[in-house]
Amino acid sequence: MFLLRRMVLVSFNPLTDRLIGEISTMLEGSPHRIVAVSSNAPSTPISLSLPEEDWSDCMETTSSECDKGLIGNNTISDNRGSHTSGQLRNMISPVLLKDHEIVFVNDALEHIYEGDLVICFVDSDSKESIMPVSFLSSSCISKGAFSLCMVIKRGTFRNIGALEDMNRMILDLGGHFHGVVCLSPTMYRERRYLELAHLIRHLGDLVFRSGIVNLDLADLLITSKGGTALIMTWGVAQPGGYKSRSSIRNALGNPLCDIDLSTVRKAMIHVISHKDLTLEDSLEATEFLRSRIKDNARLIWGVTLTEDNEEDMEILLVLATTPIELLLHWYGKNR
Repeated sequence: MFLLRRMVLVSFNPLTDRLIGEISTMLEGSPHRIVAVSSNAPSTPISLSLPEEDWSDCMETTSSECDKGLIGNNTISDNRGSHTSGQLRNMISPVLLKDHEIVFVNDALEHIYEGDLVICFVDSDSKESIMPVSFLSSSCISKGAFSLCMVIKRGTFRNIGALEDMNRMILDLGGHFHGVVCLSPTMYRERRYLELAHLIRHLGDLVFRSGIVNLDLADLLITSKGGTALIMTWGVAQPGGYKSRSSIRNALGNPLCDIDLSTVRKAMIHVISHKDLTLEDSLEATEFLRSRIKDNARLIWGVTLTEDNEEDMEILLVLATTPIELLLHWYGKNR
């Protein structure tokens, strides 16, 4: 069985190249294998983190259908089993792409394999990159990879028309990716690269590490489907007081968590702590979040324990809302 143990960060223009460059040094030493593919050299991926393990099987594929590029149900496998990644929708024809875009996609696909977690960074102001990034994502899914899009919003909305344009863009990207994560203008404006790097590490912990109450890509797919926009944030327990409550408060106060909690329709909460964590502590964090979102919101909960007794309790939150509700929140904050 193919092991899901690799994350691939893909950039499509100079701005997202610089963003990945900013967080690359912060990802060194990650326990998960991370590589980056840049827009200026897609044929030469850069290894950001190389744990001391045997990664030779990462270059293998187990399904002959991947080489045929078949469209349909694909299976994503990891060290906890497998699940159906879902059907591809609205596959873009390569004839709609420019020659240099086709070259970029083909070069990038040479370094993406079955079982990879592919994260494509997209600048919302770079409309010309939407079609090639969508084509790349659909091609990755047909190879058996799991594909996420992280959309960067740089500045404020000029008018309500610009808001509607971005709403349509997110909905369109949602037809080609397993999930669309929206990074708020605050992250880019205040250069919150450390928070973003930690978020990527936490995402790796979610999908690459087994938990006693397990969450995986199947749960992430359930949270992201249905025309939603995702906000991902993380928090760590603060000194003094209750660890569960302080870690969830820290996550909700993180600059990445730029969302109106009353609009959250689905949520995932992943707790990471040492083996002294009690069930009551982990449930307290979940109940604290439950009290701040819709009563009928779907909440999925998981726990991963570590051997390090010195490690503080940390939480990854994935919050799903509709794109228009999220964008109206951003728009209202900047009026």
